[in-house]
Amino acid sequence: MPVFGDAGHQRLRPFLLFKMRHLLSSNGRPVRSGLSVQSGIGALVLSAVAICLPGCGTTPTDLTYRPAAQTIAATGAIPMVEISTVTDARKNPSNKIGTVRGGYGNPFWILETKTPVNDMVRQAFIEGLKSRGLLAKTDVAYIGLVVSIERLDSNQLMRREGHTRFNVKAIDKSTGQQLYSQVYEDNRVEDGSFVSQVDGLRKIINDSMQAAIDQALDDPKLTALSVSRPQSAGAPLVTMGSSVEARLATLKDLRERNLVSQKEYEDRRRKILEDL
Repeated sequence: MPVFGDAGHQRLRPFLLFKMRHLLSSNGRPVRSGLSVQSGIGALVLSAVAICLPGCGTTPTDLTYRPAAQTIAATGAIPMVEISTVTDARKNPSNKIGTVRGGYGNPFWILETKTPVNDMVRQAFIEGLKSRGLLAKTDVAYIGLVVSIERLDSNQLMRREGHTRFNVKAIDKSTGQQLYSQVYEDNRVEDGSFVSQVDGLRKIINDSMQAAIDQALDDPKLTALSVSRPQSAGAPLVTMGSSVEARLATLKDLRERNLVSQKEYEDRRRKILEDL
């Protein structure tokens, strides 16, 4: 499908409007009778083209994760999580995230990401972990999140829709044990219009993606794991309700391995002790 830039729209639209007026006028005056069938059809075709031209083609964009102005990390949370893999399990092309459809349901405008969707979602999850103080340094994470993108798409006909579904598995990296698996989903609908609006379609799918990521990263199961190191397979996990000694021991281990700074160690130790 051809891509038209804004400058191209501005140049072509006046020309098409001029041709329409030319077909509908004679010697500068509107034709009141005798308009040929061919001219009438031509005018209608040009009119339709002029109307839809600004929405035709493909628009490249990217979705981003926007951390809240004040993100509150879980008390005693430790940066021990990484995004292991993100796979795109959708049936869509790897970059497609949105479609504006015409009156017959035919697609005439496509929203695509500049980078593959799985890479974009991976970066969004990383930003989400970072904003919560959970992102581990490279190769030192205890917990790996395996994300499957089951749905990430938007659509506009008479109304605008955005849909996201992630299947997330938390893995103990030291043992390979699956700690939990959960599906996080967000669906939203709002009033739209026949005229395509790239900003509106992008916003609804961006908001849907962010909401699903927030569900995943604020899940109490992940929060519980993030305050202490997972134990070996088959042993009970040390959760938020476990002994303060275990959480302090985990934090001390991270400091001794230089995985957290002295300031981070002191701040998180203080938060743990405040739970007493």
